Amino acid sequence: MSTSVWWLMRGLTGRRGLLLPLLLTIPVCAVLLWPLMAIWHAPDGYPVSHCPPDNVPPWWPDRLPL
Repeated sequence: MSTSVWWLMRGLTGRRGLLLPLLLTIPVCAVLLWPLMAIWHAPDGYPVSHCPPDNVPPWWPDRLPL
């Protein structure tokens, strides 16, 4: 997936350099992968007994949304 996003960003930036596509690829990949990883790592049958009722672990930082 990241390779596809990289080539898309290279095409959108007009192949002017490497820094701009890299800076665009990183957040785009993070936005696309965040929901996918959330679904894979929190299936429906996940036991809530290890976390509070909202299913957020106590060590999770408040500044990062779930």
